[in-house]
Amino acid sequence: MKINEINNLRRRIGLFMNYIDEKTIKECWIWKGASADKRYGQFRCGDKRVQAHRFSYLLFNGEIDDDLIVMHTCDNTLCVNPFHLIQGTQQDNIDDMISKDRIGRRGRLRLKENKLKVKRHKSNVRMLNLKQKQEICKLRKEKVKYKTLATKYNVSMATIARVMNGF
Repeated sequence: MKINEINNLRRRIGLFMNYIDEKTIKECWIWKGASADKRYGQFRCGDKRVQAHRFSYLLFNGEIDDDLIVMHTCDNTLCVNPFHLIQGTQQDNIDDMISKDRIGRRGRLRLKENKLKVKRHKSNVRMLNLKQKQEICKLRKEKVKYKTLATKYNVSMATIARVMNGF
């Protein structure tokens, strides 16, 4: 990386951080910059606009797999707290939305029209016992993927993230 690229990256990170109402790890970091429909934060990175939560994930957590999206475990679309963001499939996001009963009539109609598969997961952290939660934390420290853990314990990836965040 050239010195100009490094300086440009530092400047972008500084600009990004200026738009965050940063609090503790457990609280949402609310994006104060531009947003699309007051729902998802937007950030200009060079000549491209990126979603603020995706930029935050890249900045603090690393690469995003090509076939995955970045999901909010806190359900706050303006949140850019990297501890509240996990990777998942679109189906995982839909399952999480349904399990938390965040889907309204229009959403149900869209699901029906698109014929997306609605899988039911146990999505409640309380369904896991203390030993399972400790195992999940241990396996995550060993870099086992969220998806693998979710499948093993028959819960959603959002539930795994909640265990990791102490909820």
